[in-house]
Amino acid sequence: MSLSRFLPSVLLPLGVIIGVGLALIGLIGGFATGVIVTVGAVVTVAAMSSLELGILALILVAALDGFLKGISPGWHTQLLKDYILGICLLRWAWLSVLGRRRESAKHPLSIPILLFIAWVTVQLFNDRNTSVLMAIAGYRMWIIWLPIFFIAYDCIRSRVQIRRLVAFLFLLMAPLAAYSVFQYQFGLEHLTRLGPGFQPLFRQQYAVLGGEGELQLRPSSTMVSPHSFAGTAVNVLLIGIGAIAYVHQRRSLQVFVICAMPVIAVGLLVAAVRNAFASALVGGVALMLLVRRPGLVVLLALVSILAAVAVNEITAGAPMHRLRTIITDPQQTYRRIAVPWKTAMKWGFSHPLGAGIASGVGRGRLLYGAAGPAAHRPEHRVPWAENEYARSLIELGVPGFALFMWILTSVVRHVLGSYAELRESRDRWLVSGVFAMVVSVLVRLLVGSALYGWPGAIIFWTFVAIAVRLPHIAEQEQAQTAAPLREGAAQGARGSR
Repeated sequence: MSLSRFLPSVLLPLGVIIGVGLALIGLIGGFATGVIVTVGAVVTVAAMSSLELGILALILVAALDGFLKGISPGWHTQLLKDYILGICLLRWAWLSVLGRRRESAKHPLSIPILLFIAWVTVQLFNDRNTSVLMAIAGYRMWIIWLPIFFIAYDCIRSRVQIRRLVAFLFLLMAPLAAYSVFQYQFGLEHLTRLGPGFQPLFRQQYAVLGGEGELQLRPSSTMVSPHSFAGTAVNVLLIGIGAIAYVHQRRSLQVFVICAMPVIAVGLLVAAVRNAFASALVGGVALMLLVRRPGLVVLLALVSILAAVAVNEITAGAPMHRLRTIITDPQQTYRRIAVPWKTAMKWGFSHPLGAGIASGVGRGRLLYGAAGPAAHRPEHRVPWAENEYARSLIELGVPGFALFMWILTSVVRHVLGSYAELRESRDRWLVSGVFAMVVSVLVRLLVGSALYGWPGAIIFWTFVAIAVRLPHIAEQEQAQTAAPLREGAAQGARGSR
């Protein structure tokens, strides 16, 4: 038996054995530990048996991360996603050792990604870092999901795999969106029965404008925050617009995607996250400008009307009122975007090589004070900028900012290049949805860390890899279809002689 066949036959039983061992530990440790180790066992087997299943397992765990953290707070749930990603990377690397071609490493998009990772690695040794722990946390925050591009590009090689991924996303997001509406309607008290770890979710509220101090809950479904849920919903919705045409040969899947989209849109609006809502609008406009189809405008209008009417009925209009402030209160929108840029420009000129990763800008978001009093010393104070472009300039300096922008512009250029290269309408529709998602993420980066939040960032890099690989998939499919025709023609020519 060859090593390439021997390896899967060993990894799968090994994963099962590890899973059984973890499950036994869970039975001894109680309910919370049992849930965590059961999930860990399942995703371990998935990641070991297939890179495609590993990506699906990673998206699943990231989407359930808020729930897992609630029932069992601690570092083990924080590192579960890293653990699955690590297994996928090890399998990807080992298969390359066995001779599998790694086309992703030769793709032009890999150059800025690898250079950016190298520069962030250099920033680990920046003397302005407040602690080793802070530096590692910042390092993780900047680069954690970039390897997904390489894994997805090399393992997703067929239309069948793409359809499976689309089906998985909507089978996952539709119930989670419905659950977010349930949370808004009935609150989170049912979660407190599972453990005290859900208490931080009660602070996810916003003030109702004109409501005399009234607060409204922002549901996060099973994710870590309303922003994670809303950002993921935007990504899936925009991909779904293109996927409707892509999966037209699977009518049942197409109908399901069409029916699921209004449900996900309702969940997005109930979350009342302004940057996600604005990015969805901009992404939708970008998609319409790219494809220029009147039917698309009708579809988007129908989904938007259904979602808005449903949300108004459910919430008495409070979320919609808040979301409209993006337009009705332009000064606040301007301040959220312009002020961080001014701060970053001023800091960047005085510290062109960066302030050190997570040296203060993302500290609260990352460790919630775990770095200790040393992180608050005056010499380590760094200006706050809730804007990833500005934050890259502050933390990573001019070189890091340039590399970060190189990655983003390369993503846009290669996705548009794939759209121009493709000839089949269904392929172009899917890539147009991915392009709209990319534009929406670029908008969200103006006011948040859209490429760090999960599972939105995982979905982003997975579908960027699919979009830039799709021309090769189409070319291989055409070659396989043409080969029997050429062979038949050759046999006919021989017979005529």
